[in-house]
Amino acid sequence: ASGRSPGLACTGGLRQHPDMDTDSRSTGPLIVGAGLVGNSLALALARQGRRCTLIEAHPAQVAPPGFDERFLALSLRSLQLLERLGVSLAQHPESAPIRGILVTCGGEPGRLHLDADRHGLAAFGRVLPARALGAALETAVSNHPDIRRLRPAQFRSTRADGKLRQVRIDNDREPLELETPLLVGADGSNSAVRDALGLAVDVEHDDQVAILCNLRLDRPHGGQAQERFLPDGPFALLPLPDQRMGMVWTVPKRRARELLAAGDREFLAAAQHAFGWRLGRFVEVGKRTRYVLTRQMAPEGLAERAVLVGQFTGVVIIGL
Repeated sequence: ASGRSPGLACTGGLRQHPDMDTDSRSTGPLIVGAGLVGNSLALALARQGRRCTLIEAHPAQVAPPGFDERFLALSLRSLQLLERLGVSLAQHPESAPIRGILVTCGGEPGRLHLDADRHGLAAFGRVLPARALGAALETAVSNHPDIRRLRPAQFRSTRADGKLRQVRIDNDREPLELETPLLVGADGSNSAVRDALGLAVDVEHDDQVAILCNLRLDRPHGGQAQERFLPDGPFALLPLPDQRMGMVWTVPKRRARELLAAGDREFLAAAQHAFGWRLGRFVEVGKRTRYVLTRQMAPEGLAERAVLVGQFTGVVIIGL
């Protein structure tokens, strides 16, 4: 879609949103989904001088479900890209640097150890809650004049129409029909845009569950991220502030039910036994969250005047 393509306009005699600009050259792609992927893409487009519109299902001041206490390990390159988009996380108070990485395999000799200082780096990246990244993106999007948002709004249907794509939404419970040169589906694994485009999705369910929580150690972790491969699945610990670590422990479903039902003391003992003592004693555990692991891939991510993003490897598409 070139900068001279017709942009977003209201059609079909339905209500025009008061924030919409009828100058077709001043608008651009229509992004459905304002989570981590949709907001990042909107900022990237705006940085290139392209105006765009975000369709958000949630009203203002309400964080989408994806902005929970999951924690993310962001590489140095990811942090640099976000910095270019106006989202600075280098000094975020809820984040911690990854200064070292240790990978081991239970019952097997050998290890992989990486040290940021030996590579001339202050850190390989940072760890922070997904919620914190979502809030930082939300602030940047809210302050950008070239990003317009319709919320709360629900995507309903779409059809190709020559050089444009017709998109029907419910905007604050009122029907609205829009035209856009490019529809972007950034609405997650249960994508309504993908279904409306008739794009197939392959889903493969796994017998494993990832248990996520915060652990507190009895001593500083020094910014060390560690992953230990065990017979039932990997056990990873990621550094967080205040001697805390973000835990991702992958186990079979039956074992996960036992661990989630256990008391804090019993759970800490089980986690300590599985991981070992390299980082010291686990002395406190936070709320445990269960994620059933599923492999999902859309073999085709393109349709006429439409594209899916963030539904394959989790990588945000930066340019169009």
